[in-house]
Amino acid sequence: MHAFDAPQTQTYVVRTRDRRTLDARCTVEAAAPSSPRSERHAVSSAMMAFDSRSTNERPRLSAQTVAELRQAVLLLWTAPDAADGQLGTAMDALVREARERALRAEDVLIEVKGLLADLPELEAPERRMEGARFRERLVTRCIKAYYGT
Repeated sequence: MHAFDAPQTQTYVVRTRDRRTLDARCTVEAAAPSSPRSERHAVSSAMMAFDSRSTNERPRLSAQTVAELRQAVLLLWTAPDAADGQLGTAMDALVREARERALRAEDVLIEVKGLLADLPELEAPERRMEGARFRERLVTRCIKAYYGT
């Protein structure tokens, strides 16, 4: 019996750009010693990486932050000239809390898009196109605020 007979599982740790750690496991099988490629290892296709979507519960923003953002968005929708400062304050609070809770940009966008989808005021048939552009601008503004651009 040779050391090459049993498959070996190796774990590699990979660090992503946003500093999350991923564990990758793969099974390494060596070729039989009688094979002309006895010194080479063949890597099987069974490689596993951490999937952040596997957790059932995703991080969320506080109810207060969401309520402040909702109020600012509604004010901006009904009285755009008077609301820009309030939206900026609400976005600053949202970004601050997102960073404190280590929320990823996609988690923040899910929250913001959910808030926008729950506002019946934006669904008025006579202002549907304006509502779509309004949502796009808010999502863009949220992304810029999150990344500080």
